[in-house]
Amino acid sequence: MLLPFTSVSAATYPVNPSPANSSMTNTLNYGLLNFAASASKKVSNDQINATLSKTVQNKSSSEVANQIATTLNQAVAIAKKYPQVQVSTGNQTTYPQYDKNQKIIGWTGTASLNLKSTDTVAASKLIAELQSFMTVDGLDFSVSDAARKATEQELMMEASKNFQRQAQTLLPVWGAKGYQLVSLEFSQGGDYRAPRAYGSVMMLEAASAKVADQNFQAGDSTITVTANGTVQLVK
Repeated sequence: MLLPFTSVSAATYPVNPSPANSSMTNTLNYGLLNFAASASKKVSNDQINATLSKTVQNKSSSEVANQIATTLNQAVAIAKKYPQVQVSTGNQTTYPQYDKNQKIIGWTGTASLNLKSTDTVAASKLIAELQSFMTVDGLDFSVSDAARKATEQELMMEASKNFQRQAQTLLPVWGAKGYQLVSLEFSQGGDYRAPRAYGSVMMLEAASAKVADQNFQAGDSTITVTANGTVQLVK
């Protein structure tokens, strides 16, 4: 999945005030070049993300609510055995069922649970336990926030150097002796998630209620940082 570029930081580097620079300010609309330079790195997906759900039906809406609450409480209790996995409750809905005369004949309730962890082994064991009474709606892999931020910091330095090299390369073409940096902005983007595996694929056919642990292949993501800036040529 290709994510849209979003600005992560922006920095403008003003020219140090001096008579020469004051003159430059007056002619700031001349000799300007705007261009971009990027840096990319392939990073291992170190975080697993999963969504599990439970759907129940009953003639009583209160019984549906009780069954949903019981399921979530059971899931949270099991998850406590795996402190490496972050667990949060997701969407919860209850809606009526109607007959052909538009009379309510029952209720359907659905609740979901979201999991994420950088410990794939612990997460796979937890998912296997929860699959005995819940359904895996979606599972994918991504770069964790910590790894992404560290990589972006590294790529900002590399993109800056690439921007400087590109500026130097352009000088002879325009007959310039040097340049002044007017502004510089960084943006990040890239393919952050591996292809998603849905519940119908991940569910294992098992005769018993116990589901075997699964070996996951997390894959890689590519992170890109782009330096987009403006320089003024110095003749």
